[in-house]
Amino acid sequence: MSVGYDHVDLIAMKKYGVRLGHTSNISSEVIAETTIGLLIATARRFFEANHALITGEWKDSDIFWMCGRSIRNSIVGIVGCGNIGISIAKKLNSFNISQLLYTSRGEKPEAKNLGGKLVTIDELVEQSDFIIVSVALNEDTKYIINRKRIAKMKSHAVLVNIGRGELIDQDALIEALRENRIGGVGLDVMTPEPLPLDNPLIKMTNVVLLPHIGSSSIETRTEMAVVTAKNIIAVLDNSAMTKEVQL
Repeated sequence: MSVGYDHVDLIAMKKYGVRLGHTSNISSEVIAETTIGLLIATARRFFEANHALITGEWKDSDIFWMCGRSIRNSIVGIVGCGNIGISIAKKLNSFNISQLLYTSRGEKPEAKNLGGKLVTIDELVEQSDFIIVSVALNEDTKYIINRKRIAKMKSHAVLVNIGRGELIDQDALIEALRENRIGGVGLDVMTPEPLPLDNPLIKMTNVVLLPHIGSSSIETRTEMAVVTAKNIIAVLDNSAMTKEVQL
């Protein structure tokens, strides 16, 4: 009952003739919603501000206290522009950003129609104020956000990951956050999951963490469950699954 299948041994599945169903394309919209929420919460320091409020640290005399960064007039880069990436781009269009950058194997007409520009991953991390990672995890994309690319980011850059934890070199990310070399991070995915309570990310004020709830709306999870059940029934009937991975 998931979109991704990076946790499945595809070679073994194919070897033993085991069929694989998943729930592709169902959760794209709600994950895009989560992404925008996480982006705003991180950029505008919502969790940090809430903590200050409930601990009595509210300072109303300093006009720049708890100021974050606005998405308007910014450069936003989307790493991986599949169904989720396109949905994110469409939602960002209403924020009046100055430029949309994206990476993909080839130019995406839908992204281009939204004013998106196809760039390399290195160009994207260097130029973007906000970086959203939404690419699928595979051998080519593992640690696509690595130490060298984190070093190329703007000092105020905000990084959001809603793909998979291993898309980012988490140790390098923690180092950059400790040294204030980037502005902040919003993660719905991390390594490992659940994240140990003694992990440095949990104690950092410029980090927003969610427990992998990107697709966690009642409507989406219900639809995913129905598709999963239909996939199971299809296998028992020896017919085509509603959503089947071609091995």
